[in-house]
Amino acid sequence: MSDEAKQQEALKIIEEKLRAAENLLDEAALIAEEAGVEFAWGGPSYGMGGSYIPASIRRGEDWDNDNEYDDDDDPYENNGWMASSHNC
Repeated sequence: MSDEAKQQEALKIIEEKLRAAENLLDEAALIAEEAGVEFAWGGPSYGMGGSYIPASIRRGEDWDNDNEYDDDDDPYENNGWMASSHNC
């Protein structure tokens, strides 16, 4: 197998693994929504993770959001995910 063929095969496998990881995070988010729990994903390196806060918590009376965001600026608007950089 040529070097180029090995690289193409490696890229294909990496893409499959990344898709699987994304699917697992989506499943975790669904479980969090159903159970009303939050979780954080640390990622492989500093600054690559984030937090998932289910809608039931974000809209609940106990939600302590010291930062009031405009609708256009809400870091959780993307399905409950917030990049770790928003916590800096």
